[in-house]
Amino acid sequence: MRETTIVMKKPITIEAVKRVVEIEKQISEAVQLFGYNLDKHRLTIKPCVFQRYKVYMNGRYFGLWDIRRKTFVD
Repeated sequence: MRETTIVMKKPITIEAVKRVVEIEKQISEAVQLFGYNLDKHRLTIKPCVFQRYKVYMNGRYFGLWDIRRKTFVD
C-alpha cells in the first residue's frame, strides 16, 4: 500500500489507534477485492456518524464504510 491517511477525533489513545488500524486493514482488503491496486492509490479515512467512515481514494470520495457490517453501505 502506498499511503493511507487516517483522520482521528481527540482524545487519541493507544486503544483508539489499534482500533483504527484494524478498520484500515478491513477497508484496504475490501478495496483490493474491488480490483484496485493500493500501491498506486492513496486512501484517506475520516470518521463519520454511527460507526461509519468516509473513504477517499486519491482525494476523491470512494464510499462509506460501516464497521459493524464490515462493508461499504453506499
